[in-house]
Amino acid sequence: AHSYVGSSQYIEDIQTRKINFLYIQSALKDTYTFLTHDEQSSFYIAVLRTHQREKLREKLANAGIQTDIHYPPLHKSEFYKSSKNIELLNTDALSDTMLSIPIHHNLTFNDCIHIIETLRK
Repeated sequence: AHSYVGSSQYIEDIQTRKINFLYIQSALKDTYTFLTHDEQSSFYIAVLRTHQREKLREKLANAGIQTDIHYPPLHKSEFYKSSKNIELLNTDALSDTMLSIPIHHNLTFNDCIHIIETLRK
């Protein structure tokens, strides 16, 4: 059985995602703050911070760019619904500003430019 993890294709895909992330992050460094990756990262996600998340999501969707909100705070999940006294102000403030944008290994250079140009508008 062939395993994707650890294969040369896996390593190549990580490198492509890393290149995509660094290119987009560098182009937008004066406009957005991105959550950083370390050298061990698989670069599977690119998260930027914005105080106008829903407006930005709509703008990106209208341009054909899929976004997502990864990892909403656990204390707001169904599991903790009965625990009404949980207040995590820093967690809430940070999580309400996070938006994931595409950096997957199938993005072309032109796709990256489209994402950058849309985020700059």
